[in-house]
Amino acid sequence: MTDSRPVYQTGPECPDCHSRDIVPILYGYPSAEAVAAARRGELLIGGLNIDADNPRWSCRSCGRRFSLGDVSRAM
Repeated sequence: MTDSRPVYQTGPECPDCHSRDIVPILYGYPSAEAVAAARRGELLIGGLNIDADNPRWSCRSCGRRFSLGDVSRAM
C-alpha cells in the first residue's frame, strides 16, 4: 500500500539559527490533508490572507518565519 499523504518541500537553512528543521507555511483555506500534515508538524498553517510578502518557511527550532529574500540577505 502506498502512502497518500502529500509531500511538502522543505526550505533552506534558517537565517537566524542555521537549523535545517524547516517547514513550509501554507496560506489560504487549508484542506483536511493540510490540517493533518500541520498536526504532524510537516507544515505550518499561516492564515487565510494570501500575500506575496508572506514568509514562505518556518523554522521549527527557533520559530523564525522567513522567505528567500531573508536568506539571501543573511549570506
